[in-house]
Amino acid sequence: MAQNMQNIVIFAQFFFHQNINYLMKKTIFCLGIAAMATLAGCGAAVEDSSPAVIQTYSNVWKFHAGVGVDSAWQSPTYNDAAWAHATTDKWLIDNNLKTESNFGWYRKTITLSDSLWTAAGKKGGIVLHLGRLAAADEVFLNGELVGKTGEFQPNYKGYIDSERNYFVPIALLQQGDNLIAVKFFDGWTAGGFFKDAQLSISTAETNDKLFLNLTVADSDYIFLSPDAVSISVVLESKNAWKVDGDVVITLTTDDYQWISSDTFGVNFDKKITFAQTYNEAVPGFYRYTAQFVRNGKVVLEKKVNVGYEPEKIASPIDAKPDFKAFWDNNLRELAKVAPQYKLTKQEQYSNADYNVYLVEMRSLGNEKIQGYYAQPTREGKFPVIVEYM
Repeated sequence: MAQNMQNIVIFAQFFFHQNINYLMKKTIFCLGIAAMATLAGCGAAVEDSSPAVIQTYSNVWKFHAGVGVDSAWQSPTYNDAAWAHATTDKWLIDNNLKTESNFGWYRKTITLSDSLWTAAGKKGGIVLHLGRLAAADEVFLNGELVGKTGEFQPNYKGYIDSERNYFVPIALLQQGDNLIAVKFFDGWTAGGFFKDAQLSISTAETNDKLFLNLTVADSDYIFLSPDAVSISVVLESKNAWKVDGDVVITLTTDDYQWISSDTFGVNFDKKITFAQTYNEAVPGFYRYTAQFVRNGKVVLEKKVNVGYEPEKIASPIDAKPDFKAFWDNNLRELAKVAPQYKLTKQEQYSNADYNVYLVEMRSLGNEKIQGYYAQPTREGKFPVIVEYM
């Protein structure tokens, strides 16, 4: 029976009593949850549970260094005949190729088999499995953006080298040739696909068409009084059928001490939003985890760390009674070790913006410590970024 719109509003409050050293005893977090779902039309669509169809492709791609020319490099009509060939069975640098200003592009034309094309039509699309890629990217299918990870300069966000799996709706696919274009930025290594990255395509199953995102009300994730900690969970479905499951939201302190865990059953299509506000939080940092559980399995998960009045955190002194003796003894032992400082320039990672050096030294117990140091080539004042493995 068709429905024009259904709005579900859930309000809940929970109380917890925790004896945590930087949380107040009997602190009350007021949780207001507004779940709003737009359910337009309960048609007869039923989940397609037929087996997935998978197709793999060669590891040969076209490659060109640079940021791109007038956004044409993702177009299927662009002529890439002059581009170099790169294989993903080895690093980009081992293909005797490198980026330009840390940017590069891959292009590859693929054809879907008849069985994959037919199955994709029934299931509503495909998933591109690109393998591991560093560090920020935008992926296009037939000229349309289908996925991205991280952000390019000037808003570069982090080094992300995870598996890239992007959903492509059937409307963007062609039964014949399809052009995949990958633009990437990598400011720290030779860039590109990780060695042994293998392209494959599978039909998009129900879980592949589910997406979970978190929105934090404060852009720097730090909340100051009188503002309350506010986070929204957005669960979206690209399926033609309704999906049911549980939204599980867990809050802990920064050192993983449990505060609360709430579970909400949902049956939805399109989109549903859970807006949460935590009042009367005490100064500290918190870990917020949102999961979507379907058929007893966690199929989506997002985590975020937020802070509340961090400058008011009271940190008790917890040094052990023998700490000074321990520290003094280690300093004496360290003084016996010759540091043997060594700085070696890494030409393959250096560019016009900065030179990269391998830094080595000997430390306590004569252990060798290594790291990379990127030094700007221009004079001036620059921010310092420290990144740990």
